[in-house]
Amino acid sequence: MKLTFISRVALVLFGTVVSSCAGYDRALLVTKTNVGLDIDTKPPTAEITIARRELAIQPTFPQTMGKSGSNGNESKETALPLLGAFGLQGNFLNPRITGQFAGGDAAVYLAQESNDPVDSSLCLKEPPVDPRVWFLKAWHSLIGTTLEEYQKDSRPFYFATDTAYGLKVAWSGTAGPYPDSLKLGYNRKEFASPPIFVDKGCSSGTGEVWNVKLPSFYASIDNASGWDDKANESAPIWKGKPNHIQFFATGQAATAFAKRASVRQVAFESMAPDAAKNEAESLNKDLIRDIEKAFAVETDKGKRDAILAEALKLGLVPEGTAADKLSDKLKDNATGINYSVSAKLNELRTVAIGSKALDSK
Repeated sequence: MKLTFISRVALVLFGTVVSSCAGYDRALLVTKTNVGLDIDTKPPTAEITIARRELAIQPTFPQTMGKSGSNGNESKETALPLLGAFGLQGNFLNPRITGQFAGGDAAVYLAQESNDPVDSSLCLKEPPVDPRVWFLKAWHSLIGTTLEEYQKDSRPFYFATDTAYGLKVAWSGTAGPYPDSLKLGYNRKEFASPPIFVDKGCSSGTGEVWNVKLPSFYASIDNASGWDDKANESAPIWKGKPNHIQFFATGQAATAFAKRASVRQVAFESMAPDAAKNEAESLNKDLIRDIEKAFAVETDKGKRDAILAEALKLGLVPEGTAADKLSDKLKDNATGINYSVSAKLNELRTVAIGSKALDSK
């Protein structure tokens, strides 16, 4: 009888926790990725495939105050920012796998083009409704905790990743001598359940307004492991070439890391490679156009020779390039995503323009 009572109490407590987590006081973002073989008994799964599953559950808020975005347009977003991306390039036996998993300020920094400061919080005209389920309301009523105190109180932030590359066999003992799961290849799970905090006052509103904020978090993975015929010549059986990088961060660490221009660029290339290629080629065309214009209006032969010499020094043109072939030779190197070429073109542009404004010619 005692055991039955304890079991019932434990069941009630478990239901309370689950119900409170399922309320509108936190967001949920889950992804699962499989590239290869995945056999599991819980839940029953058997697949040899490239599979990606994503789930996001979060509240939306009506009556938000408009905020000016980096482009000057008014934004009336009613959902807090979450971002999830998966990229697979190469072939099945030698792939490059990338993934981005972010929320809060970090997600906005990864999504935007500029490095302008961001504020991912929402500003509400009206206070949000009580997000607590009745179990939690009853408990707070019993201990004297108000809604305002609960919304400002510290709450746990659940954030986890599980990554496997290679062969993974797991036993729990419930299936006797047989394994519960067998995975071969790349398998990754990501889970985040950040609390949503509400407080009075926000930077974009005046009067009685409420600020809704999601903690910042960021997880990334870049796996380019595969087969290398030149590796381990002394032991031909070991031809694997591991190249696996992953991390996760929360709070200011996640925001500061996502704010780095180089990090955003790499993430952008993995999330939208075609768009990144178009933007890189467009940037190079703009740089070459400025160089062409400056070179064409330059009347000093010594300065024209200096521009040619700089282009040769930077490795942008081959030895013996004539003045009338400078533009063609520069365009030969300005294709695809190659930021080292873009950096060199920018250096050459600076030399070509000098202290003169192009528009003045």
